[in-house]
Amino acid sequence: PLAARLALRFGPKRIVPIGLLLMGLAFIWVGTQDADSAYFGPIVSSMVLMACGLALVTSPSSESVMGSLPREMAGVGSAINDTSREVGGTLGVAIIGSVFATTYGPKVVELLTPFNLPETALSAAEESVGAAFAVSEQVGDATITDAIREIASSAFLDGFQAACTTVGVIAILGSLLAYRFLPIKTSTAEMLGV
Repeated sequence: PLAARLALRFGPKRIVPIGLLLMGLAFIWVGTQDADSAYFGPIVSSMVLMACGLALVTSPSSESVMGSLPREMAGVGSAINDTSREVGGTLGVAIIGSVFATTYGPKVVELLTPFNLPETALSAAEESVGAAFAVSEQVGDATITDAIREIASSAFLDGFQAACTTVGVIAILGSLLAYRFLPIKTSTAEMLGV
């Protein structure tokens, strides 16, 4: 409700970019954390910042779409808005998953190759951290087991950091685009005289 009121008062051109900027900064911030970071400090704080940014984006951007259409096109506009949101979310997951996988997989293989593991074990470890941990259990040597787990955890964190940084940069670029292209006021705000 607060974001919608702010958007009516100040317009989506001012509110949505701020939300995207907050989200971008939060993702970059969480991407700087490591395995020893305290959960209730920077992790929770960055999640709260992300949520605040998302709140400033969701309602005002939907209102911007719906407010730009004549009343008789509201059903079509709502369908297109919802479809765009679903497709965007799906593409986002796929792209960020790809960024993660292209960071995690090669690093695991590179760092595990000196252990002379079977090719099937390397392939499994490349697929997921859980599989890498399962491979570590089959080695039989506690020192090597610990080393494989450390390598998998480190590669996972590198992939996570790369994915978060990518999302952060995209959100910040999105904030610039939103500022450039969103209207100052929506027709709903104009109708209400806000």
